[in-house]
Amino acid sequence: QPSLSVQLKNLEQRLGAQLFVRSPRGVMLTDAGTVLLSHAEGLLRSVRDAKLAVRQAGEDASGRVVFGFPSSVSMVLSVPLAETIRHEHPKIRLRAV
Repeated sequence: QPSLSVQLKNLEQRLGAQLFVRSPRGVMLTDAGTVLLSHAEGLLRSVRDAKLAVRQAGEDASGRVVFGFPSSVSMVLSVPLAETIRHEHPKIRLRAV
């Protein structure tokens, strides 16, 4: 905990802004902290997307997949499955039967 506190104070000094309001009950983000959090989340999304793109380029998965489910579960399973495949393997063409 003390090491983390020191690192956060160093970060605040480097950025020239207070990121947290400290109290005996814990910490809360300041407006500057909220802005930094938003940018950090965007950076993490970009890194995740880059990793996925690199992995896909290495795999170069492509082709056609035909799938089907019993009608009782088709909408419950097929839509999330199709969305996942399209996101992770955009070169694969899907066909539901």
